[in-house]
Amino acid sequence: MIFTEENLISFSSMTKEEFDDLNHKFLQDKSITDFVQFSYQPLNQSGIFYNNKLIGMVYVMSFIDETLAVSIALLKEYRGLGISQVAYEKLIDLFGEKFSDYRAFVLNIAPNNIQALKSVAKTSFRQSHEFDEIMMNEGAEYFYTFFKENPYYMERKVGR
Repeated sequence: MIFTEENLISFSSMTKEEFDDLNHKFLQDKSITDFVQFSYQPLNQSGIFYNNKLIGMVYVMSFIDETLAVSIALLKEYRGLGISQVAYEKLIDLFGEKFSDYRAFVLNIAPNNIQALKSVAKTSFRQSHEFDEIMMNEGAEYFYTFFKENPYYMERKVGR
């Protein structure tokens, strides 16, 4: 099954019970824990819903040089359907205005996360090497970095 009904995907807050249940499922899934770190405090974490069913989470956190790092985690049965591709694009509209002090969104994807790399390649995010040196100096593990400007950033700067 290939996901084509983009209007059925939405983001919303989760109850504590929904969050705990989903987080527990992710922590049990080695393929997720290899790529998503659950120890940081995000600026925002929202549920990803498909047809009103909670199927994943999006994490947004402050990153380097006025950027927001975004991570998406989906339940195993919803991976490979194109949902994350739609979610990457929709999150700009969802979070861009709310976080208009940030100039861009950044996705850091591990080289062995082939599914995520294929998904982001079909979006308007573009690979960037802007943060490679900073991250290497901090001893960070190597990730491919994808970048997209926040369209609401300039509106905020011009309005000041």
